[in-house]
Amino acid sequence: MPHSLRAELSKMRHKGYITDEQYKKYIRTLDRYKALERQTGEWIPVSERLPGEGQRVFVTQTVSDRAVVYCTTFPFEKIKEKYIRAWMPLPKPYEPQESEDKE
Repeated sequence: MPHSLRAELSKMRHKGYITDEQYKKYIRTLDRYKALERQTGEWIPVSERLPGEGQRVFVTQTVSDRAVVYCTTFPFEKIKEKYIRAWMPLPKPYEPQESEDKE
């Protein structure tokens, strides 16, 4: 996660805007987000390659000059296929860590 966001949270904690517990919770959330970002990787243009048969993926689709992101299964519905620009594999399912089970 960007250092500046961690620094801002730290400043908020030191100024008393958030408690130590809130700070820890926000940092854990940021760390989980960073891990999720690493799992999913980057968008793959459909012009480069397509997902595997039956694979669940996120897709980005252009609709009336807007980008829309949603989850679907490949092969894509024919009516939507021509508007889909890129796809990304879904992350692994969430599994709580031991420290979270104790909260």
